[in-house]
Amino acid sequence: MTCSNSLVLGYFYIFASIAWGSCFIWWIINTWKINWRFTKPLQKVIVLVLCFKTFNDIFLSPRYFTCQESAAYDYWDLAWSSTYTLYNTFIFTSLILISKGFGITRDMLERSEVTVIAMTMGAVYLGFSAFMINPQQLIILLDIMLSILFYLTWKYCSANIKALQTRLNSLRDSNITQMIPPTSEKVSMLKFFLKVCYFFYFQKILTITFLMIVASFLDPPEIYWDIVVIFGEVCETISLFIIIYLFRSKDRGLYFNISVVGSQAQTQPLAPYLQAKIPDGLELPERSDETVVVLCPQEFDREHPYKRLMLGTISKPVVQTFDIAR
Repeated sequence: MTCSNSLVLGYFYIFASIAWGSCFIWWIINTWKINWRFTKPLQKVIVLVLCFKTFNDIFLSPRYFTCQESAAYDYWDLAWSSTYTLYNTFIFTSLILISKGFGITRDMLERSEVTVIAMTMGAVYLGFSAFMINPQQLIILLDIMLSILFYLTWKYCSANIKALQTRLNSLRDSNITQMIPPTSEKVSMLKFFLKVCYFFYFQKILTITFLMIVASFLDPPEIYWDIVVIFGEVCETISLFIIIYLFRSKDRGLYFNISVVGSQAQTQPLAPYLQAKIPDGLELPERSDETVVVLCPQEFDREHPYKRLMLGTISKPVVQTFDIAR
């Protein structure tokens, strides 16, 4: 009796499980021990992705070592299909969360956004569950679902990039220098994340489609199947490792955690911050945190009598300069 298995993929997933397991352990240590003060809910969601991906590769290795004719193969196949579905559910949910700015521009979601995330999780879970039952007939529906998820990721991420870019220009115009570097970093992170998502979604759709073509039209399909599987896994691992490293728990500075963009990628106008010198001989308040009223050296406007008034706080009494908020 011949044994239908794949030793090449069995050994490959041994190394893949070691790589993902190491990443999983590093993520837990970094998230809850090393940089626990900078951990956000997003990092706690990503830990589920790493968990199910690690167990998925662990179950795949003995599945490929076991003969398909043996009884043990069915148990390994069931364990793999369960973790595979959960892994894809959480990875695509995490990508949607990141694209909506969760953990970057804000740490809270509105009720309508929670509904969108819940519907996304349900759709991905049902889609991959149905695909595991009958992949040949449902490949087109799965590709359509992945295309929709890519569109949502691009739509939400582009909206947040545009809102952050608008806020960055506003910060520069208002001379709020402390907020410019963290906001610029957020723009760069989302732009780089979107580029990686282009590659991730493209290789995901391409790999699944090619696997169905190999299984349906090529005979014998074993060698082609191994090549396509390894190629897809390597591309997916590289892209996800980049995303995971990009959004790890890390001290990104004092002003990075300030939410500069609200819900639905909306921004609010900022009051500009200016600097002025206090004339010599002018007495300063005893307390540097007291608010002072500044009268701009312009002609008096009867229609807008308070237009020339600005509020200021003394920031450097030694050199007699203070910040002004118009």
